[in-house]
Amino acid sequence: LITGGGGFVGSCFRQLLRDLGHFVRIVDVEKKRGVNCDSDYIIQDILDRDGLRDTMDGIGLVIHLAAKHRFFGVSTKEFFQVNEEGTKNVLWAMDTKGIKRIVFFSTVAVYGETDGSGDERTDPRPNTPYGISKLAAENWIQRWASGNPDKTAIILRPTVIFGPHNKGNIYRLIRQIYYRAYVPIGDGSNIKSIAYVDNVVKAALFLMSMDLKGVHIFNYADSPHLSYREIVGIIYSRLGRKVPGYHLPLTPMLKVSNGMDKILNKTKKMNKQTYYSADKIMNLGFSPGFSSEDGLKRMVQWYLESKNRSERVPEDGK
Repeated sequence: LITGGGGFVGSCFRQLLRDLGHFVRIVDVEKKRGVNCDSDYIIQDILDRDGLRDTMDGIGLVIHLAAKHRFFGVSTKEFFQVNEEGTKNVLWAMDTKGIKRIVFFSTVAVYGETDGSGDERTDPRPNTPYGISKLAAENWIQRWASGNPDKTAIILRPTVIFGPHNKGNIYRLIRQIYYRAYVPIGDGSNIKSIAYVDNVVKAALFLMSMDLKGVHIFNYADSPHLSYREIVGIIYSRLGRKVPGYHLPLTPMLKVSNGMDKILNKTKKMNKQTYYSADKIMNLGFSPGFSSEDGLKRMVQWYLESKNRSERVPEDGK
């Protein structure tokens, strides 16, 4: 069973698991566009505990993706209702049906502000409602698993996930560059860990295939780690354009944007270092199918193809 399975990551999971011959049941709060609501797709809010319990019949493993994660338009209360209380409901429903295995998608946001490389031994110090609520969910999962030696909880902490059909940070960067609206601020030397969706899902499947017991926490980020300047350069290259030969200095721009929250936050975000080590899962033998550059190239290709489809004019001109 996949909670939040109608979303971006869940859709990738659904297809791969079905290709492997697994029975897959999707639980989502609403019907997502482009997803067929067949008999294995149940519209169900994870905040409805009793309704959630009824979706667990015949299930052996739960992949818990359902979460509030957008930073704009979501209240602190909503983050904790869905991310923490919703997770508690999932664990309760699993117990009522005797399900002992869960894969939980957390986030590197649980680490908070880190200056260097963060790995699984780094003390979590989240500083946003999203990160704090996801760490709270992790803590409930650890308590749940600690009470029974037969229970397994795999907690995956991916960095920013991107890929076709996702319109998050990488998509917006590609769009800015495509429309010549991108202005380089800072020298771009900061590392920005990213995670291509196919790699993330296959990392989870790899861990699911292992005979793990108890609680296991893993970071996930693609390799090699790229600087922000390198990410921008790959996008420019795939769009067939030349990278600007200049950048605006960071400190003066932060002063200029002082009091303009959107500009200030965006400038800070793209110049922030996010370097998260995924050595733990790699040392177990996991090998991602795509490099960081491969993932970005595929994302740009999808952007161009989808843009061309949306702009195509039918023969009748309508």
